[in-house]
Amino acid sequence: MLKTKIILNTLLLTCVSLLLRCVGLYFQVILTDRLGTEGLGLFQLVLSVHTLAVTVAVSGIRYAAARLVSEELGAGRPSGVRGVMLRCLTLALVCGAVSCTLVRMFAVNFAAALTGEPRVASSLRVLAFGLPFLALSSAISGYFTAVLRVAKASAAQVLEQVSMIALTLILLPAGSCTAIEEACVKVCIAAVAADVLSFIVSLVLYLHDRAKYGESGGRPAPDCGRRLAGLAIPLALTSYARTALSTLRHVLVPKGLERHGYSPEKALSAFGTLHGMTFPVLTFPSALFYAVSDVLIPNLTEAQMRGNTEKAGHIVSYILRLCFVFSVGVSAVFLAFGNELALAVFKNRDAGNYIVALSPLVLVMYMDSVADGMLKGLGEQFYSMLINIADAAMSLLLVFYIIPAAGMRGYLAIILFSECFNFTLSMRRLSKTVPVSVSARDIFSPPLCAAAGICIARAVLQLCGLGLIPSGFSCVLHIVFSGLIYAALLRSVSPATVSLSFPPL
Repeated sequence: MLKTKIILNTLLLTCVSLLLRCVGLYFQVILTDRLGTEGLGLFQLVLSVHTLAVTVAVSGIRYAAARLVSEELGAGRPSGVRGVMLRCLTLALVCGAVSCTLVRMFAVNFAAALTGEPRVASSLRVLAFGLPFLALSSAISGYFTAVLRVAKASAAQVLEQVSMIALTLILLPAGSCTAIEEACVKVCIAAVAADVLSFIVSLVLYLHDRAKYGESGGRPAPDCGRRLAGLAIPLALTSYARTALSTLRHVLVPKGLERHGYSPEKALSAFGTLHGMTFPVLTFPSALFYAVSDVLIPNLTEAQMRGNTEKAGHIVSYILRLCFVFSVGVSAVFLAFGNELALAVFKNRDAGNYIVALSPLVLVMYMDSVADGMLKGLGEQFYSMLINIADAAMSLLLVFYIIPAAGMRGYLAIILFSECFNFTLSMRRLSKTVPVSVSARDIFSPPLCAAAGICIARAVLQLCGLGLIPSGFSCVLHIVFSGLIYAALLRSVSPATVSLSFPPL
C-alpha cells in the first residue's frame, strides 16, 4: 500500500513539476520579449537580492516542518502534527513579517550597497509584500511533503505560476513601450499577487487536510519547541550566510564584466542571458527526476528514526543510480542540441553557446542537488549548509578576481568548479552517513549509451530527411528519439541500472 502510494505520488509530482517547468520556461520567454536582455539582467539582479530576503523570511521552515511532521508520524504520534504545524506557522509568520519590514525600510540601501543599481529599489519594495505569504506557504508545503499529499501542494504551485503569467501579460502587454524599471515593477506586482493567491489556496487545503488529526489536536512531543529551534535556527543562520554570499557573487558579476571591458548595458545583457535564459533551460529537465527524490526523502527520515541504516542505504543508492542515468542523458542532449534548442526557444545564439559550454554542469548540478536533499533527509542539514557556505565564499573570491581578467569565460569556469567542489564534499559526507552501493557498470554504461543513442538518432533522422534545425518540432523529435534509443541501449547493457522498481520501503 505504501509503495503504491509513493509510486502514484511520484508520477503526479513528476507531471506537475514538468508542467511547472514548462510554464516557467514560457514565462522566461515572455520576460525576454517584454524586457529585452538588458531588462532581463536588471530583473535577475532584483531576484538576487530578493532571494536573500526570501531566505530570511523562510528561515529553513519548510525543511523543519517536513522533518518534525515526519518524526511525529514515524514515532506513532499523529495527534501531535497539528501542534507541530502551529509552531511552524507562527515562526514562519514572524520571520516573514521581519523580512518584509527590513526590505521596505532599507530597499534603497540594499539596492545601492548590493547592486549599485538604484532601479532595483522600487521592485524590491513591491516584492517585500509577498514575503510573509511565501514564508507561510513554505511551512504548509513542508507539511504536505511529509504526509505525501503531493496533489494539494502541487495545486497551489500550478495556480501561482499560471496566475503570475496571466497577470504579467495583463500588466505588460506585448509591444508596450515601458521603461525597464517600470516593467520590472509590474512583473513584481504580478508575482506578489500570485504569492497571495497561492497562500490562500494552500491554507484552505491544509485546514481541510489536518482534520484527520482530530478536532482539538493532540500534543506533540514535549521537546517539540526545542527540536524546532534546533532544526530551524542552524539551518536559517547557515542559509543567511550562504544566500548573502551568493547574492554578492551575483551582483558582482556585472561589475566584474564592466571591469573586463563590457559596457554597463552589455554586462547586464550577458548576465541576463546566462541566468534568465540558459539556466532555466539547463534546470528544466530536472522536473522529471526531482519528484522521485522529493517523495522518497521523507522515507529516509523515517528509516533513520527507526535505526534502519540498511533501508536508508538502499534508498540513497537507488536515487543516486537513477539520478546519474538521467543526468548523463540530459547532459548529452544539451551538448548535442544546445545551440538549436536556444535558437528555437529564445532566438538567442549566445544562450545556445552557454548551454553547450555548461552541458557538463548538468550532471554535477543534478547529482549535487539530490545529494544535498538526501543529507537533509538524514539530519545532516547543518553539515550540508557548511559545505554550501564554503562553496559560496570561495566562488565570491573567484568572481572578484577572475571575471575582471577573463570575462564570461572565467565566470563559466567558476560555476563549473564550484559545482564540482560542492558535489565532492556532499558525496563524501553522504557515503559516511549511510552505506552507498554503486557499481562500475552503473558509472560507465550511461555515458557510452548516451553518446551512441544520440549518434544513432541523428543518423536515422538525417536519412529520413529530418535533419536537425533550430525549430521546436525538430529539437523535440531529436531529443525524444535519442532518449528512447538511450534507454533501450542502457536496458540491454545494464537492466539493473535503469530498473524502475522502488527500493525496499
